[in-house]
Amino acid sequence: RCLTMAGRPQQTLFPVVVIVIIIIVAQLGSVGADVRFSQVPSNLTVVYTAPIVLRCAATSLNNTRHGTADSVRYAWEKDGTPYAKTQWIRLASASSDDAGWYVCIAIYGSRVIRSEPALVEVTAIAAATGGVF
Repeated sequence: RCLTMAGRPQQTLFPVVVIVIIIIVAQLGSVGADVRFSQVPSNLTVVYTAPIVLRCAATSLNNTRHGTADSVRYAWEKDGTPYAKTQWIRLASASSDDAGWYVCIAIYGSRVIRSEPALVEVTAIAAATGGVF
């Protein structure tokens, strides 16, 4: 309690405000749970009609509060435009349309991380590096 100029007691909100601020800060710390890639797509060159697999995996460093790695959602961009909403991209038969830059996006709560772009090249010759990376 505080005394006003008139000498009457008046309630102060200071302890309540401090408690509310502490609760808000604690919640904000858990909302942006840290998530990191454990596997990212690599550059690859494949022969025309060969299969292509691009893999991506991420895990949360705050699993106890928000769930497990299964809670991470995935999306992909190809050449800067939305492409798929899966963890892996599997293409049975590569064509020239499949060549381009692929980025994996991992979403965990309010946290979004993006992999470095991976270049997929499709060639007509057998000097490819393989289709699964």
